[in-house]
Amino acid sequence: MANSDSGRVTQLLADVRAGRHGATDELFGLVYTELKNVARRKWLNVPPGDTLQPTALVHEVYLRLTGKPNRDWQNRVHFFAIAARAMHDIIVERARSHDAKKRKPPGQGTPDYEVSLSPETPPIDLSALKQSLSRLESHNKASYNVAIVRIFGELTGDETAVALGVSTSTVDRKWKFAKAWLHRELSRISE
Repeated sequence: MANSDSGRVTQLLADVRAGRHGATDELFGLVYTELKNVARRKWLNVPPGDTLQPTALVHEVYLRLTGKPNRDWQNRVHFFAIAARAMHDIIVERARSHDAKKRKPPGQGTPDYEVSLSPETPPIDLSALKQSLSRLESHNKASYNVAIVRIFGELTGDETAVALGVSTSTVDRKWKFAKAWLHRELSRISE
């Protein structure tokens, strides 16, 4: 997002916290394209017939975030971290529902949903990622939180530090651990 928009986002976030009528809609209008671009990069290879395309995913994020009574988004980075978590939850819920309808055990069979960890890596099966992230969460919650924000929000290390209220060096350590963990876990699942 351009720097000029960043200041406007900050003002709109303050307006949302103050309860100004229409501020939430104006905020989403300003960040819509950026959220849609993130959704497009994350939500890959959707099974035929699934209606949750990137546009619909962003709309679901909007509904989820505006439906919460406490919208105390501190700044642009914090907002995108919360949006990333919502996007992650929606994608995982959608895949889980799809697996249940097919009566397919999660993580088995042909992958139906794929997500991209980063622009440089090939897409991976969402069920496998979900399993790996779940194990990471139970083993190292801080690394899990960093992974969710970095993967689904596409935030930089500095932005992640601001969003999570930790130092950049902590984010770097936790992200390095999370990437190694996910690589190992995903390698095991694909064997």
